[in-house]
Amino acid sequence: MGLPIGMALFGLALGVSSMGLITYLIDIPSWAPQMGSMVGLGVGIDYALFLVTRHREFLAQGMTVEESVGRAVATAGQAVIFAGGTVVIAILGLAVAGIPFMTAAGIAISVIVLIMVVASVTLADHDAINDLLDAGVVVPVIDRIFGLDDVVELLELQASGRIAGKALLTF
Repeated sequence: MGLPIGMALFGLALGVSSMGLITYLIDIPSWAPQMGSMVGLGVGIDYALFLVTRHREFLAQGMTVEESVGRAVATAGQAVIFAGGTVVIAILGLAVAGIPFMTAAGIAISVIVLIMVVASVTLADHDAINDLLDAGVVVPVIDRIFGLDDVVELLELQASGRIAGKALLTF
């Protein structure tokens, strides 16, 4: 179950690094990235854990990997998107206070939460993605995106030991 923590850290790194882009639009208080990190870690771990747990429950019920992934994203993914949207709207409510630095902080924190939601829904079910890869389902999709030569090169790198884990999913 270390995956939800890893996904939360990945999403958090992406979210906090996005603060540099947001500063081109508004001035962000110096404490906003730290506050966003706290909120982002909380929602990121929670949402990723929810998706992974649902996938494993479906596998334990005897579903195929494809069906389990689809149902996990369809059920838990909807809940994650709704809950994340609620958190984003609530934090954006800081703008109602009419204090400029609170409004800016709310925007910055909301961006981090939004990134965590997207990361959870798209990347958190890594176990499921690995199962699909092992079942030979993901390779045709990756082939359509990257081309067969890139897939073959990644697999050769993995076979040579220069890439550990699932080569097609390593960032």
